[in-house]
Amino acid sequence: MVAPRSEITLAPVDPSIGVRPVEIGPILPVEFAPIGPVEVKPSPSASFATRTAAPKSPPASWVSDRDYPSSAIRQEREGVTRFRLTIGPDGRVTGCEITGSSGSADLDAATCSKVSARARFIPALGNDGMPTSGTYTSAVRWVLP
Repeated sequence: MVAPRSEITLAPVDPSIGVRPVEIGPILPVEFAPIGPVEVKPSPSASFATRTAAPKSPPASWVSDRDYPSSAIRQEREGVTRFRLTIGPDGRVTGCEITGSSGSADLDAATCSKVSARARFIPALGNDGMPTSGTYTSAVRWVLP
């Protein structure tokens, strides 16, 4: 195989164009002022999005009609109990606080008792990405069965 013929033709340089030599001098070192103390900042640590504690099972499954205190049934008491749970790094409930009473001490007590025993959570994550304690707030509506 043979390379194709080149279409480029070379012509003599136009004598009207002048070329003159350029002199390049020696390159001298540059002196700099001394550098002062340099502040070295630590590299940023990894940051993770924090996550709140989340129930592993539907909260409606934590309390049933069978949990209704018998004295409240006899006296036909109903109400809404609002609560806040403290969740440990293992996802278990470590505390229960009534934040809004139903007006009946036995309904409030049953709420904390049943929810604390049955609720399990995906633990909260801190900004270091590790499980940490968290809180969860909800309510139980006690309606006569």
